Amino acid sequence: MHMNTTTGKMPMAGSLLRWLLPAMLLLSYAGLAQAESRKYRQLPASAWQQLDQARGVRLTGDAGLTPNVQIVCDPNCPYCARLDRRLREAHKNMPIRWVPVAYFKPDSETMAAAILSARDPVASLEANYRDYDFDARRGGHASPSERMRLDPGHAELKRAWKQWGGFTPMIIVRTRDGRILRAMGASDAFVESVLEQAAPPVRAYEAWRPSSR
Repeated sequence: MHMNTTTGKMPMAGSLLRWLLPAMLLLSYAGLAQAESRKYRQLPASAWQQLDQARGVRLTGDAGLTPNVQIVCDPNCPYCARLDRRLREAHKNMPIRWVPVAYFKPDSETMAAAILSARDPVASLEANYRDYDFDARRGGHASPSERMRLDPGHAELKRAWKQWGGFTPMIIVRTRDGRILRAMGASDAFVESVLEQAAPPVRAYEAWRPSSR
């Protein structure tokens, strides 16, 4: 349609659109880049030490390998259950350590403490997420009637975890150059991109050091 050509309004509108569209695209790309950057946050080196000092469970990978991926979780968190299932399918050989905090439900601390104190913590946490009830939003591990508490190290970790963002699952990786990155995202593609940044696992008796490459 070609209306009001004698007044020159349409050519002016066309020029305005030709200027606005590239500007809108630039703003859109900038917004996407900013949103992507917010998914990552570099943590201090002490963050890794805090995770190591809190009791956790290694669910996947060779027991002789030192993991460079740790996940802060809650036994009642549905997103943790989904991530656990995905990692078991796609990365069953990657050593990943899960460290619980308690916040999702009133009995989360009792469940987490019971899992860590079980005769086989690995089997207990595995069953908890395998048998997760997504309708009730509750882990599959039976919560003891008597209240149990996590170790003091978890209280310190929980305080730090809140400063790091306070969400679960929180994927934290140690990169090849020694950085500690906290990642926030749930899509398969994003999780894959996070795991790709982790340094390769080494044997437990080998001293880990940043790569010079």
